[in-house]
Amino acid sequence: MTELLAPVSSPEGVAAAVESGADAIYVSFGDAGALTVNEFRRAAEFCRVRGVKVYVTMDALPSDESFLPAVQHARLACRYGANAVIVSDPGLIRVLRRAVPEMDIHAGPRMNLHSLDGVRMAQAMGASRAAVSAQLPADAIEEICAGVSIEVEVFVHGTICPAFAGQCHLSAVQSRMSDLKGKCTMPCLDEFNTGAKNDRPFLLKEACLISRVSRLKAAGVSAMRIDEPGAPPEYVSVLCETYARAINGGQLPSTEDISAIENAFSATGFCAGYSDGDPDELLAPDILRRPAATAEDLSKLRRGYLNREYQHVPVCFYGDLALGKPAALAAADDRGNIVHTEGASPVPSFDKGLTLPMLQTQLYKTGGTPFYCDGVKCTVEKGITLPTDDIAAMRDALLKELMEKRKYLPPRPERDYDVYQDIPNVTAAPELTVSVLRASQLSPELAELAPTVLYLPVNELDGAAQALKPFLDADGIEVCLQLPPVIFDRELEAVTGRLEKARTMGITAVSVSNLGHVVMARKMGFIVRGDQGLNIMNSRALTVMKELGLDSATLSFELKLSQIKAMAKPLPTEAVVYGRLPLIYSETCLFKNCTGVCSCDSFSGISDWNGFEMPFERADGCRTAVYSSQKVFLADRSREYMTAGLTGVRLAFTTENAPECVAVTKRYLNLTDVTPSSVMRGLYAAGVED
Repeated sequence: MTELLAPVSSPEGVAAAVESGADAIYVSFGDAGALTVNEFRRAAEFCRVRGVKVYVTMDALPSDESFLPAVQHARLACRYGANAVIVSDPGLIRVLRRAVPEMDIHAGPRMNLHSLDGVRMAQAMGASRAAVSAQLPADAIEEICAGVSIEVEVFVHGTICPAFAGQCHLSAVQSRMSDLKGKCTMPCLDEFNTGAKNDRPFLLKEACLISRVSRLKAAGVSAMRIDEPGAPPEYVSVLCETYARAINGGQLPSTEDISAIENAFSATGFCAGYSDGDPDELLAPDILRRPAATAEDLSKLRRGYLNREYQHVPVCFYGDLALGKPAALAAADDRGNIVHTEGASPVPSFDKGLTLPMLQTQLYKTGGTPFYCDGVKCTVEKGITLPTDDIAAMRDALLKELMEKRKYLPPRPERDYDVYQDIPNVTAAPELTVSVLRASQLSPELAELAPTVLYLPVNELDGAAQALKPFLDADGIEVCLQLPPVIFDRELEAVTGRLEKARTMGITAVSVSNLGHVVMARKMGFIVRGDQGLNIMNSRALTVMKELGLDSATLSFELKLSQIKAMAKPLPTEAVVYGRLPLIYSETCLFKNCTGVCSCDSFSGISDWNGFEMPFERADGCRTAVYSSQKVFLADRSREYMTAGLTGVRLAFTTENAPECVAVTKRYLNLTDVTPSSVMRGLYAAGVED
């Protein structure tokens, strides 16, 4: 069975989703959640009775300060009846496997699982389900489903973020409200000064994959997720009804139905997402000025889901009706609950007697309850009769008792677990490392400054032999090839080909920004370093990186320096102390969204909210990387990062030319006092809201 998974943002939203056909809901609760603790407890019971699963979203990446509260929150979710928690932090997954061993864990969207190896990694960590990247085309989803035993969840409807999940920091840099913490303010919907055709460069259409449901089911997809956080209950109800009919009965909506939903609720129009492998289909010209659903429309929808019971639960009836003894009926549900009741004794029939088909007709009338009759196995003696009102009363009594039994929540074990036990702490004086975007930024002068590690994108390797020679020949410089944050399975052959070439050049190390790439790199015999795209924000995540065999890990730039200093560091750790921050890594050609044509070579960027230019860079084919307008600069505060327990501090060069790279490196080595223009301190002082 393919599960329909719907978002809930209010108590009414629970009824809207459940009574409109959702098989599962996902929800947050607690101080900053959609539901209070008591509301969640009632919602979990409501869903448990109706056979609908409840998943608690814990997809935010915790810092050390919020790690233990996250574990306690998962325990509470387990205690109150959640079927699973949705988690993206590898450290939290590891701990929850021990703290709540019978709670299912679903690897969340922010893990950016976009490859077969990535999903297998999530399974190895203990996840029972993996939410794969929204950017995957249908054929890639089919290959993943065929290659894993873990459940696979796909995104089928909702707002499409311009960035890969976990690879957007625009909101964090603008307002300290981080997507990694589940608090994105969606500044991507704002207008920017592009000086081009479209002043909303990050605006995309909404995904509506209802016409692809049959293909996804055939592929073996376990769950289809409607991803509309904060959506009103009425919209959730419409979507659940529409998708439930398509998933369960193969009944696709008409063009008029889709247009009605689009006109009432969509701001940008619908598209088939990335399912067809054509990112251009997502490009949205502007916010569509459409009339919203009327109050009358909303009231009609509300009456629908508040005054019905969607029949989720199969029940089978058993019975024995014979002359001279009380009528006996029993009912059994899908969880093995069995209830019995007795009624009046049948009497002789002098006309048409009660037959099995007549009894079945009465027992199949389960409307107004969460149950549907899945079979009747009864014996009816010939020549007897029993009033239909008596049969109906017995049926209703059985179903009422079943509902009460289904409220029962069996206790599940919880284990005390010291989340910070036995974490060693690697200490060493921090050494300078350097990363560049292009081989043209390299120079013999930069090699003479002897950075401990030089990071170069793997896609820059072709034609870079001469530029790399001074670094490869130097003692004490490790050349490390950076793998991109996203490598679809269809791209693996090209990447591994470059890595084979790198080995012949004497390069022995790679850095990864996705856990799915660790397997490939280690199989090829490379030293593996964790890059900043892994979004490491706590000590336990570092422990997982060590267990995976990483030689080092670069911490998230959304951490404060004080948080970095307080972290236990079981392996060498690094932080970026200079450079433009990566804000968005997109599958879509944002150049084309701005200008109407793919203008990678002639369009440099847009102006941000302060009027400074945010550079656009073509990355890894026709993907787009967007960087901060200002550069993080901490050379004049070296004492703060030099005493934070780091073993490496990185200068990340993006738009600088080769002489500028040398000048900045000299500044950090205290050989000059040059300060670049348009600099900022990043988030190392203020951090983001946890």
